Amino acid sequence: YISIVYELIYQLFSKSHPPESKIAMLKRYIEHSYMESIDITELAKEYGYERSYLYRLFKRSYGMGIKEYVGKIKMEKAREFLERGLFVNTVAKMVGYKDEFNFSKAFKKYYGISPSEIRMKRKLQ
Repeated sequence: YISIVYELIYQLFSKSHPPESKIAMLKRYIEHSYMESIDITELAKEYGYERSYLYRLFKRSYGMGIKEYVGKIKMEKAREFLERGLFVNTVAKMVGYKDEFNFSKAFKKYYGISPSEIRMKRKLQ
């Protein structure tokens, strides 16, 4: 698994790729690294792009900004874990939140239902 991430990072920062393929690699990197803190400014520097230009490239390709996409991936993964019956505090850490309260707040904002309600639905099935 870690070798895939390293390969993606290598390909992502290689100067020989056109912007579109770099953006696709960035998307895959996010999908494999959602549990970590992703610093968009640092990624932009590694690409050799301005932060705003990287944002525009990503948005043009995927219809949302990088930060929004990272949040989407975190929430989708969190829902998967909750539906498997994992505890809210465990899931919060698994998707990169240090604080269970902030995770619960973000989850409810995204789905309109609290993480514990997702777990309860699973128990009732």
